[in-house]
Amino acid sequence: MNTLTHKKRCAVVRCLVDGCSILAATRITGVAKNYAHAFIRDIQKRLINRVQLTTDGN
Repeated sequence: MNTLTHKKRCAVVRCLVDGCSILAATRITGVAKNYAHAFIRDIQKRLINRVQLTTDGN
C-alpha cells in the first residue's frame, strides 16, 4: 500500500477539522476517497486508545 507524506496527511486532517466533507477534502488535497476513509478509521482507533489510556488513570 502506498503511503502519503506527513504533509498530505496533515492537509486531509486540516480540511476535515475545518468542516469540509470527505469528498471536499479529497478534492482539495488530491487524495483518493478510499484512502481518506481508511485514514479516518485509523485516526479514530488511535484517538479511542488515547482517550482510554488517559481516562483509566494509568
